[in-house]
Amino acid sequence: MAKVEMIGTANDRCNDLERLEELRPIDDDFMRVIYKDNVPLAEETLRIVTGISGLQVVSVETQRDVKRLAGARSVELDVMAKDSAGRWHNIEVQRGNKAHPKRARYHSAVMDVEALNASQEPEVLPEQWVVFIMERDPYGEGRGTYLFERVEQSSNMALGDGTHLLYANGAYRGDDELGMLMHDFCESNPDEMRNSLMAERVRYFKRTPKGVTHMCEIFEEIRREGIEIGERRGIELGEKRGIELGEERAMLKSVRRLMERLSLTAQEAFDILNVPEAKRPHYLALL
Repeated sequence: MAKVEMIGTANDRCNDLERLEELRPIDDDFMRVIYKDNVPLAEETLRIVTGISGLQVVSVETQRDVKRLAGARSVELDVMAKDSAGRWHNIEVQRGNKAHPKRARYHSAVMDVEALNASQEPEVLPEQWVVFIMERDPYGEGRGTYLFERVEQSSNMALGDGTHLLYANGAYRGDDELGMLMHDFCESNPDEMRNSLMAERVRYFKRTPKGVTHMCEIFEEIRREGIEIGERRGIELGEKRGIELGEERAMLKSVRRLMERLSLTAQEAFDILNVPEAKRPHYLALL
């Protein structure tokens, strides 16, 4: 990451360090950071949650923006990995215990569009796994994972189209690899983590100068994003009110992003973004 010019105050940076300590792998922005270019961690995660022994990941990509159909809704995948058997894997983290099945359906669909070139027939589509790691038990049965595949209703005969939707229960604490991994996804302290690869990666971003600097630059980019979007929209509207509206919308977007992705209150998000006290009631009313 290129060095980011700091625009936040010293107090902002102190707050950044406090937020960093609270981040967990289940928080999607942090999850994308720790999995970026990390084939071993992606491989171990997929092997544990899918149960595919001998799974070997050959490539991993984070924040992949998938949009090959003009006018279609784009999807930014948290983690996209391919294995040596040609399978495609999408790993998503989800706070709480709700992930609408149609969200998984759309992820599966855009992965298929991404996988197939114009000259190829659908028969060559790769096997795919869409994996949602949930903070809490999505179905309340206490199981570690819930695997869904297309089957014929009367006979339970598998369709065999190569699609798999798996929900991993982040609240599962069984005495096995999955239980340890789910514990780590919901843990902020690397010293309390049980999976050595996860602990090592989280420790780097929370306990080493380079890792902490990288995370502070990410916080700084979030702050800067609100300013830049506001300026662009203001120029497009070409008047002072336009600039104000652009900044307002950008600020609301940044506040919501911090609240959702870092599990912050509105006031904590305002602190990170240096929102003046006089303007906070106005933004609270618009949230």
